[in-house]
Amino acid sequence: MSDGDAGLIAGTLEVLAGTPLTMRGLLGALPDGVATRPADGDWSPRDVLAHVLSVEPWALAARVRLMLDEDDPAIPSIDEADVLARSGFRERSVDWLLGEFERTRATDVAWLRGLTARQISREGHHAQVGTITIANVLHHIAFHDLTHLGQIAAMLEPTYDVGRDNMRDAY
Repeated sequence: MSDGDAGLIAGTLEVLAGTPLTMRGLLGALPDGVATRPADGDWSPRDVLAHVLSVEPWALAARVRLMLDEDDPAIPSIDEADVLARSGFRERSVDWLLGEFERTRATDVAWLRGLTARQISREGHHAQVGTITIANVLHHIAFHDLTHLGQIAAMLEPTYDVGRDNMRDAY
């Protein structure tokens, strides 16, 4: 299936497939102190990765499976803070989180690539926003991924900004 065949915005599945690699590029080789330093309130880049991984089964796979298995199912909202707290992922190492995210997302994307256009257009009823399709869920997760990749990049910026000294106005 190609993205356009299913009402998907071009590149949606590629964003989903590429996010773990991008996360590894941003966080994989950093010293632990940089990846675990709180930078956004009380969250560190590792915490953001833990969040993305913790909601993966609920926000993506469970919702899609529900819409495939039932006609117009009720799609519950997710308490992201509770899901993260119960996952225990904030205590895991960056390397473990990256490996688990790579495995989980690769499995999900391989399965999603096998869905037909008709399956991608199946609907459910979300408690907060009303009728949604599987395509909407995939677009939402791609948006979520990109938002958190940007958040991680922004969290890392101050670490390297201090070393630029007089280079701030150069280019």
